[in-house]
Amino acid sequence: MSYLIGLIIILGLIFTVGIKTDLLGSNMLENIKAKIDTTIFPKSEREIVIDNLNEGIDTLNSSLSSSLNNILKSKDISAKDKAAIQKAVNALKDVKEKAKTAKELTAQDKGIIKTISEKITDLISGESGPEPTSIPPQCKMVCDE
Repeated sequence: MSYLIGLIIILGLIFTVGIKTDLLGSNMLENIKAKIDTTIFPKSEREIVIDNLNEGIDTLNSSLSSSLNNILKSKDISAKDKAAIQKAVNALKDVKEKAKTAKELTAQDKGIIKTISEKITDLISGESGPEPTSIPPQCKMVCDE
């Protein structure tokens, strides 16, 4: 009996570490589903490119934000150069918004395999679509060729 209890505790610890959740299992199903989704449906090339673009934008934003105020306040830089820098900052903000929009559109775009798998899981779970059409008894269906 103590062997079984020890085995259950050890397996519980292994699954806790593997799933990164507590023994009570909060968010266990979401974690398992997320791992399965990333395994079965890896990121597409578009998603990878958008993620890389966002990382580049974040790097530019963080490096420029710290020194940009000092540059714009400097008296050694002409007004023309300050205007060009401000224009570049506005362009960076615009590109950041466009990348965010592209990421949202890509997230909404489902692949064929994912759509089919969702339909199958809906059928299995019992969440069916519209009710089947019923034809009243007084109606006759006639097919002429």
